Amino acid sequence: MELSELYSSRESSALSAFKEPKTVNFEELPPWEFRRTVENGGIRRCHNLCILLWFLNGDVELTYDFGPCGRPLQLFKDVLRRGVFARYENLFDISPEGLDGGLGDTTLVPGARAYKVSVFPQILQFAQMSGTSKIAKSERQDMKTLILDYILRFEDSFRAYLGTTSKKRRLDAVNTLIEIVEAYVNDMVLEILSRWHDWHMTVGTSEPPLALSKKVLQRLWDCFLCFDAGNSLSEFVSRLKKRCQKTTRRQRTFCGPKIGYGMWIDGASGILLFCNSISSNSEVMPSAGFAIKQESVEESVKKMLLFINLSVLECFSWEMARG
Repeated sequence: MELSELYSSRESSALSAFKEPKTVNFEELPPWEFRRTVENGGIRRCHNLCILLWFLNGDVELTYDFGPCGRPLQLFKDVLRRGVFARYENLFDISPEGLDGGLGDTTLVPGARAYKVSVFPQILQFAQMSGTSKIAKSERQDMKTLILDYILRFEDSFRAYLGTTSKKRRLDAVNTLIEIVEAYVNDMVLEILSRWHDWHMTVGTSEPPLALSKKVLQRLWDCFLCFDAGNSLSEFVSRLKKRCQKTTRRQRTFCGPKIGYGMWIDGASGILLFCNSISSNSEVMPSAGFAIKQESVEESVKKMLLFINLSVLECFSWEMARG
């Protein structure tokens, strides 16, 4: 579903009539064809980082799809019930859009991407929880409308930046973008916390651990995600590395390496860079980078939303695992 379709759905009285998602079992993601292009051994051994790189750089079509999905509570089940760290691919709706003949035939349809991935994780999309806790239709509509509004605001801020050559106005546009990122992160964290609370009540936990609710947003900005628009690239890399090292000594062994997320924007040239760190070796590496251009605003926003959402999931996984 592209932005035009999403916008039309907001005007429709049938917002709850979502597209039925495809259910696909994958043996291994990312595909070997992509995995073998990752030369750094430390990155290859970090499964979730490989998935992130594949989402951003692989043969993947990113979408704004938003609707019912097969495993909306997988984030909670993996960490709190099974005691294992959540795999990114289990938290998103992934379908083999461009593969002709099913999983056994990997012939790529001409002009199509091999896989299709919504930038919004399943935990944000599910329409109804099992048991006694339910999300009303009006609340589902509010969530979808909120997501749409953020998409439009992100795209407007990118176009405002491109629409001027004035240094001051470009700086204003970058500052506006940062404010939107902060507001979006806050709303998404609160939404996941609400669903986490409902899940606890559904499975019989009498008192959800409120301590996690109070600290997860602060921990996200302190240790998992940073957005830098005013410092040099070297200062940004140093900052991201320090954040990674900050939590390494508190790492739980079953969790695997912790992934740090950072976004850096060069306000003068319009370059947006995504970087990641991994606690296993304190490395910082670029995961994607692009120039902000008029013809690619929508694709840039999709990648940024995916990157932000992954950082939120990473933070939740760690904080739930730590208890």
